[in-house]
Amino acid sequence: MTPLEILLALLLLVVLGWIFLPGWKVLEGRRLALRVNRLEGEVRKLTQENLRLREEVLKKPEQEKAETGKISALVRDLEALRSAIAGAKVSLERLQKKYGLGPGPELLTKILQSQPDLSWALRERLAQDILVGEVGRAVLRSLASSSSLDQVSATSGVPLAVVKSEVRRLQTLGYLDEKLSLTQLGKMSLS
Repeated sequence: MTPLEILLALLLLVVLGWIFLPGWKVLEGRRLALRVNRLEGEVRKLTQENLRLREEVLKKPEQEKAETGKISALVRDLEALRSAIAGAKVSLERLQKKYGLGPGPELLTKILQSQPDLSWALRERLAQDILVGEVGRAVLRSLASSSSLDQVSATSGVPLAVVKSEVRRLQTLGYLDEKLSLTQLGKMSLS
């Protein structure tokens, strides 16, 4: 045997010994133990997160019920304001008793501020949808380009009597000024 063959044979024996002797298994065992510990840590974190999410989900129906009640109260007050502007005495008396104000921008602001737990964007959107509506937006768009109610009626496709009642309501709430120009609030409702 040549020295090279002897060297290769020894190298082969060392590799085989390392593979089959306990030293190799110890290294592999340590590597696996570290991996198991890391995975157990991840399982603990995921378990804690799961418990937190479960508690949150169980609380959701109560929170949603409370939020729904607040939205309903806001919608009732906004509809009462719309009815009071249209001449409903019951709605007017209810709002005056509750807020101490008659129909106008101040009352609208008080109604919107009555539910501070709801986001301002939601409150504003509800107010615009209930108090202005699609017909009101059409009238506001037409008034932005023309100040004649006859022209507004023609361009918006809304009867003149409806345009007049819409204009009166929009003026009362502060969406239009006395000259039938859009206020900042009126411009915001078109965006």
